Amino acid sequence: MIKYVLLFCLLSVPVHAAPCFFNMGQDHCLKNYIADQNLNDIRKSLDKGANPNSAFELALNTKNSAVVKLLLNHGADAERQTSVGGGALFYVLHHKIPLAETLLNGGANPNAFDGDGNLLLTRAVIRYGNFDFARLLLKHGAKINAVDANGDSPLVKAVKLNEPLFTVNFLLNSGANPNEKLQNGSPLLTYAVLDKGKFDTARALLRYGAKINATDKNGKTALMRALEERKSDKTVVFLLENKADAKIDGVFLAGLEQDRSTKILDLLLKNGANVNERSSNGSPPLFFACREKSASLVSWLLQKGASATLATKKGATTLMAAAWAHQPPSVLKALLAKGVKINARDAAGETAIFYAADKGTMTQKLETIDFLQKNGAKINEVSKNGKTLTDMLRSDKKVIGDMRYWDLLAKINGG
Repeated sequence: MIKYVLLFCLLSVPVHAAPCFFNMGQDHCLKNYIADQNLNDIRKSLDKGANPNSAFELALNTKNSAVVKLLLNHGADAERQTSVGGGALFYVLHHKIPLAETLLNGGANPNAFDGDGNLLLTRAVIRYGNFDFARLLLKHGAKINAVDANGDSPLVKAVKLNEPLFTVNFLLNSGANPNEKLQNGSPLLTYAVLDKGKFDTARALLRYGAKINATDKNGKTALMRALEERKSDKTVVFLLENKADAKIDGVFLAGLEQDRSTKILDLLLKNGANVNERSSNGSPPLFFACREKSASLVSWLLQKGASATLATKKGATTLMAAAWAHQPPSVLKALLAKGVKINARDAAGETAIFYAADKGTMTQKLETIDFLQKNGAKINEVSKNGKTLTDMLRSDKKVIGDMRYWDLLAKINGG
């Protein structure tokens, strides 16, 4: 009779508990007790040496905070990598298990990384859009400006990935730095405007204190780069409307050099750009326009107050530049009318007439020289290195074959 009672008792033990009955290993017993959510047996198993990490994921899946607390109190490692590639917080985030606060109160790291170097906060906000989870992390000390393995904070990552505006606003409202710089040194605002074309994001950054005149590692502001990189007029207007500094050296020249419309150039001037600023080699905008741009642009600059008498550091005048480019007589006359000296010399001792002979077609050279000579240019000048107008013209065989050259030569020789 006794053996039948014993057999009945054995058969009455649940299958999953049978190994525990036969004392076949505390870790296995622990898993069974966790599955049953039996706190007393869990505690006993832990007290007998069961490894609290052996069944931690199983405990998380029960969604039972008491079970999880018990394991944490017995040394379970919340940072140990789980099947989702990160610690316990990554696991409950991924599986939408409401145990984050239990884990955080138990010492889980709110600034944790997963195995790929991704920040927990970034994952919560961007990958899962779980703002309540993110708020909980922040409440428990998550650093809003921490960076991941790629050097990106949650805010930078949000801008890079074109996240919705409410995501950007959430991060900014939570204390994200609007003046953060990317790994390449570009201010986040500059990146949002120039690289992503996200004006709404840029406005949000500005509302939270982003500096519109912040510079990159090369000392360039967003406005300077927008002009140099030929970004749209809309981009330039946006920056100026938001107080981008047009008075910074090089802004107007950048617009001029990149063939920006006179509408944009005029807007730069209205916002304080200097029509007479100098480049690194001392060339003012009008000199550059006379040398490289159209007659209409030269006339426009003169109307806007560009000084015709400003020379480069080497003494080259706007008339020399215009003669070199063979600008039409109307431009040459305008420059002379503004006070440019027709026989002024540069550092090499050359005058505008030398510049006229330097490049261009046969007709261009001779016509420009003829205009200058008729307006008082001396045609028998000698440069500091002994070069004459005749020397320069002789190097062009086509010029030598033109009768106008011989007429000019006769004048030079007093004939």
